[in-house]
Amino acid sequence: MSVRLRVLLIVGVAAVALITMLYASSRYLILNRFVNLESLEANKTTAAVQRTFREEIDRLNLCNTDLSVYDATYDSMPKPTKEYLDSVLGEGPNGWLEQKQVNFLVITDADGKIVAADGFDLGGTGTVDVPEDLKAHLRASSRLVEFRGPADTNDGLLLLASGPVLVAAHPIVPITPGLRVGR
Repeated sequence: MSVRLRVLLIVGVAAVALITMLYASSRYLILNRFVNLESLEANKTTAAVQRTFREEIDRLNLCNTDLSVYDATYDSMPKPTKEYLDSVLGEGPNGWLEQKQVNFLVITDADGKIVAADGFDLGGTGTVDVPEDLKAHLRASSRLVEFRGPADTNDGLLLLASGPVLVAAHPIVPITPGLRVGR
């Protein structure tokens, strides 16, 4: 074997060894740290989203609680009149639904039968119908209708065909009827 070939072989092996060593060290020193940094950032973002989600649910639940413990709400059961609903909720863009940023309000009896329902398009200009798939979640066996006590609440996220909906359910005191709001 000639000297040129040996030098070329040695330089080639050294270059491959150097590249392999640089790759391994850069992967260990840089890439792993970036992966850890990305994981930490994803965890922080997830925690922030969960916190915001919980705050929205709590705001929705507070709106629901305010209305469900109101004596006139209980007195109007089992069939709230339009006059009662208008007096409490108001109408149109200045009503309770827009002020509280609530898209849907559904009042059910103890069996999950809807006795009143109203919807408001926060992005638009008027009322909307409560989605049928939301109404389907309000049957007697649904968790949204079952309450164990006057302070019991059921809240969370429902995935409907029209998109996700935050819901909060609270009994109208005393426990039998219930009030649900959604955004």
